[in-house]
Amino acid sequence: APGLETRRAALVFTDIQGSTATWEACPDGMRDGLKVHDTVMRECLAEHCGYEVKTIGDSFMVAFANAASAVQFGLSVQERLVYAMWPSALLELDHLQWI
Repeated sequence: APGLETRRAALVFTDIQGSTATWEACPDGMRDGLKVHDTVMRECLAEHCGYEVKTIGDSFMVAFANAASAVQFGLSVQERLVYAMWPSALLELDHLQWI
């Protein structure tokens, strides 16, 4: 609309790979694992000045004021997820052995 200020934003969409199979194989472990995932996501969002637009299941839509913050967020999330304390039941699943 005329007279309205426009600003750019960087959007990031996330999804847990293989989550449907994991929910089917180990629902209790996945429930606990999702709490770990969501905590890591929200901590990194706060650290990189991101905004949680919405979540659907294990997916997040988040926004940042610029692309650099979005990339830094993504790198931080990936690193922290690797070192997070995951439920042992999840780590024993065959399809998650690559973690």
